Amino acid sequence: MRCEFRALAVGGENVCDAHYDDPRGEFAFNRPDQWIPKTEVMEFELGNLRLAETRLRALSLATPFNKLPKDRLVGPPQEEFPTGIDVMVVSAQPIEKDLPRIAILPHFIRYAAQQENRYYIELHGSFSEYLKKFSARTRQTLARRVRRFAEFSGGEICWQEYHSGQEMLEFHRLAREVSEKTYQEELHLGLPDSDEFRLAMVDQASRGLLMGYLLFHKTRPVAFDCCLMRDGNILSKWPGYDPEFSKWAPGNVLLYLTLEKLFRQKRFAVFDFGQTEFAYKAFFATGHTRCARMLYFPRNSYNLALVAAHNVLQGVSLSGGKILETFRLKAATKQTLAWLSHISGRRNPSRR
Repeated sequence: MRCEFRALAVGGENVCDAHYDDPRGEFAFNRPDQWIPKTEVMEFELGNLRLAETRLRALSLATPFNKLPKDRLVGPPQEEFPTGIDVMVVSAQPIEKDLPRIAILPHFIRYAAQQENRYYIELHGSFSEYLKKFSARTRQTLARRVRRFAEFSGGEICWQEYHSGQEMLEFHRLAREVSEKTYQEELHLGLPDSDEFRLAMVDQASRGLLMGYLLFHKTRPVAFDCCLMRDGNILSKWPGYDPEFSKWAPGNVLLYLTLEKLFRQKRFAVFDFGQTEFAYKAFFATGHTRCARMLYFPRNSYNLALVAAHNVLQGVSLSGGKILETFRLKAATKQTLAWLSHISGRRNPSRR
């Protein structure tokens, strides 16, 4: 048995005419052919150590990855940036092969900050048909995990779905109890915990663009998924589970139950696992598309230095923090970032 909270569905189309400009740009929704305002935060990190960050006024393309062409890149719509804009972002550009990370174009600097497989599930047919993609043994294992979690929880699984603005505030309170324990939190990828973010959640939920799922062990939340919705897609944006309960695979259990319901509802065409590759995404997915996160900057020396510093630090970080110490690059990197911050402040005093 499942103890499931059912809220009234929010009607209306999955678009919004007015963007809620939350500070970190966590929500980027509008009509699919529009560039919309947000704040792009470029983080300069060494492993889990954040050295600095720069906040950029951005326009972001709202079109989902599966609605963009793969045979051509979608870039800024004009040669000149709109007044007051620092960067234009295409968060998931399908690509046929990996691109040079930095490209100097006639009017722009194109920075392919992240290139990876983006996994998804096509929500066509029934849940039982979807499960046929797995071997019989794997199907039994998945069903056993759900059954074991039910037994562990006293004979029934309690999970809830949240829709309205007020419900999402309750979801956020409970999900934060889990998120603060996750590895995502250490990587600054956990569910955000600011007043501005909560206001944005309420706004987007009221538009029918945001919903949440929570799995409980009795009355204790142990896994969550905060999902964004647009153009027939549902995006798993902020998932997480309590590592104390990892033996019981609460994240997999919640995903299993969520997919079962989504296939039954037939409301969405695609379940999008979003950015960052993880093994569980490839395991559950029915397909993947190679995508790049593209940042377009006006072509000038400042932006070239900014992109180059970020690219170098990211590459070194992937190779291991010891390389920085060995070659004494850490201090030099901090000096470069301080110089960039100083130049940025001189260029735009309002950012001080």
